[in-house]
Amino acid sequence: MKIKFILPGFKNMHSREFKSIMFRYWFPSLTIPILAALTSKNYEISFDDEVFDEINFNEDFDLVAISAMTAQVIRGYQIADYYRSKGIKVIMGGVHASVLPEEALQHADCVMIGEAELIWSQMLHDFENGSLKRVYKAGCFVDMKEIPRADRSIFNGKTRPVHGTVNSIQATRGCPYNCKFCSVTNFFGNTYRYRDVDDIIDEICTLDMTKEICFVDDNIYGNREYAKKLFKEIGELGIRWSGQGNITLAKDDELLDLCTKSGCSGLLMGIESINEKNLESINKKSNNVNEYLDSIKKIQDRGIKILGSFIFGLEEDTPDTFEKTLRFIENAEIALPAFNILTPYPGTQIANMLQKENRIISYDWSDYTATKTVFQPKNMTVDELDKGYKWIYSAVHDNINLKQL
Repeated sequence: MKIKFILPGFKNMHSREFKSIMFRYWFPSLTIPILAALTSKNYEISFDDEVFDEINFNEDFDLVAISAMTAQVIRGYQIADYYRSKGIKVIMGGVHASVLPEEALQHADCVMIGEAELIWSQMLHDFENGSLKRVYKAGCFVDMKEIPRADRSIFNGKTRPVHGTVNSIQATRGCPYNCKFCSVTNFFGNTYRYRDVDDIIDEICTLDMTKEICFVDDNIYGNREYAKKLFKEIGELGIRWSGQGNITLAKDDELLDLCTKSGCSGLLMGIESINEKNLESINKKSNNVNEYLDSIKKIQDRGIKILGSFIFGLEEDTPDTFEKTLRFIENAEIALPAFNILTPYPGTQIANMLQKENRIISYDWSDYTATKTVFQPKNMTVDELDKGYKWIYSAVHDNINLKQL
């Protein structure tokens, strides 16, 4: 039996903005490697990430499994339709299919809703016995201690960006916050789950520790006491690592000290906006504009580079927001700013609000890349938001010397 795992490409994946992040700081999702680990040895497994590798559509498989985010899902549907036309069964999963299963079922034989680790084996059993169901839904959230280690062998021989890494690992799932634009809480629930620290350390030791390791957690120190224990143990390994967290790291001196000593080289942080009313409107309770400069300096002075992420198009944003944000970035000396246009991903609170107000102007999911406006902003035109985004992107990234990062 042969099974093909596929991550579809994006509509604009060859654009300058897309490549600047994807091809320099790429790390793979662990979803498919974990499912590969859960797949019986009776299956011959192959994997294609269309961002980096072309799919060989001449190969035949017994089963095709496609995981797609919203911006990938239209391409995912095209791929699914092709394989189904050849009589091959297609499974679809991921956040988008979980939120809009009826849509996904128009293109797939089966949709998996929720965390796939809980239902993957049952789905395969039913497939093998000719009793594949249309929908498999996880009835609860998976215990992190029950998740097998990712089968990273599926990356062997795959094209990767120069600065990319397959040294990705996950310690926790979920986020203690509930920002209105984010799909994390919608998919993982208002939960924060974590693995045993000893198990994480043991897995890190199986990786190439001469290269940087990336934690794919949404908030690596969402539970501070857990994070302190984890950082203490990582500090004994002598590795370099990067991940995601929030700016509240600056408020806990012990946590910041342990994070620094553990070998943290950089963190993706959602700065989001320099307007306090915007932060309130999106429920970003962890951020305080008045503390930004001191917090950023405190963290970066410890040698931890901040990849500061900003969202444009929030309710208080106006055409002059872009220049004000640029001045802030220069003043704060953020190591690497990243920019996004507010995007109403299905199932999020922002999407529900904009739908009720009749402000969503496009449901072409391939445009939901956070680089194009798909809704009517409150205090500027669609064109002003698109042009402002491109202007600040060019103003910042054309002047970044990536060799210093």
